[in-house]
Amino acid sequence: MHFQFIVAPPTPTLSPPVAPTTESTADLLRQLIDIQREQLGLLQTTASTAGDGNQVRWRNFFERWHDDFPEFPASFREVLPAIERAYLRLMDEMVHHLKDEERHGLEDDFSLGEFLDRFAIRASQIGSILNLLGQMSESVRSEE
Repeated sequence: MHFQFIVAPPTPTLSPPVAPTTESTADLLRQLIDIQREQLGLLQTTASTAGDGNQVRWRNFFERWHDDFPEFPASFREVLPAIERAYLRLMDEMVHHLKDEERHGLEDDFSLGEFLDRFAIRASQIGSILNLLGQMSESVRSEE
């Protein structure tokens, strides 16, 4: 009887990685902080120019159509409070509905579906309108 034995080659022993010195760790942390400061500055710049970009875009839009709709931009300031009130009334109604249904909540599919049918679409639509009108009226305000 002959048996064949397969012997794996010896594996080198793994040594634990060398711990970095405290000086290099402190230097790496300083570099990380510097990078995070740069990122913060870029984010702040981007955020401030994004708002300005929207205002410039809407101002250009109104200038392009000024001959056809001369009173349109000024009308936004008049209707914006009405849209804001409608949005707040809807939010108030939604909060009261949730408080009244506190004992049942939105635990089952039927009550969740009813809640979404009643509030979600209207809140989304009026929120979008409010956002657009807010941007448009802000561009008109900064123009004056």
